[in-house]
Amino acid sequence: MSHELWTAYLNRGGGEWCLCLLAAEITCQPISAVPRQLFTGAGSFPDRVTDQVWAELSPISIPAGRYVLAGPIAAVGPEVVFEGISDGGFPAYRGPAVQMVANGTLWADIGPLGRGRYVAAVWDYSLSSADTQGRSTAELHGWGRGFIVGSAP
Repeated sequence: MSHELWTAYLNRGGGEWCLCLLAAEITCQPISAVPRQLFTGAGSFPDRVTDQVWAELSPISIPAGRYVLAGPIAAVGPEVVFEGISDGGFPAYRGPAVQMVANGTLWADIGPLGRGRYVAAVWDYSLSSADTQGRSTAELHGWGRGFIVGSAP
């Protein structure tokens, strides 16, 4: 994570999820998370993203380029998976994004994106307060967002 990326995130994000375009000038745009039962772990990613699911993911349009997804982490075990979606709605697995946590922020390098449809899925665990015997439980949370990538700017 560079100083320029951190500064662009703080200038636009400041505690919310952002999608940052790495270009001559790094720019970050806030994105809203769309909670969805489908995103409760890599094994539960949908076998097919139907038109209905795609609409629920509130896709946003972005130009082609190299991107980093960044956002605040308040839980443990965060993970990001980024999938390409074919015209038929079938995910083309791209694997987990290269990611790290720094300064309470998850940074996921999702790499260069060409024209097409993509879905980002993010999940993590929140821990309950410990009971009188020191035990706590973990609850899995997940969200997703759709992206339509057009031509380079």
